[in-house]
Amino acid sequence: MAPPGIMVLSVFFTFFAAVIGRMVKADFNHQQVLKICNGQQNFDVDFGICRGTLLFKIEEEAMSAELHDVYEKGCQDNSDARVFAHAVCTETLPDNDCFNCLRSASDQLIEECTNNVGGQMTLMDCHVRFEQYHFNNDV
Repeated sequence: MAPPGIMVLSVFFTFFAAVIGRMVKADFNHQQVLKICNGQQNFDVDFGICRGTLLFKIEEEAMSAELHDVYEKGCQDNSDARVFAHAVCTETLPDNDCFNCLRSASDQLIEECTNNVGGQMTLMDCHVRFEQYHFNNDV
């Protein structure tokens, strides 16, 4: 049996690790609610680059935006590709969890709709969408 001092340290470090683990653990729900892959499966490299760049941009913007809600267009000047994207988190989600939720949703969306020209991924706490066309009449 370990000496009492070692046992106390072991219990302390176990407790400390559990507390720290809880602090850095994502507090968003990873459960997929909806996946839609739109349009043809004709992958264009410029479109893929624009899509990835724009999704990352809106993930960062949404985490600190009012109501965690962002709609953007991208790559109009850099190429013939045109991408529109929307990202939103539940309003009560902390900024970092919003970013992480959107990152997870975007990763799943790109993986599952790789060659599509549009798609949507909704997790319990966030939603991401991209299309080749303007789809938000409010902006």
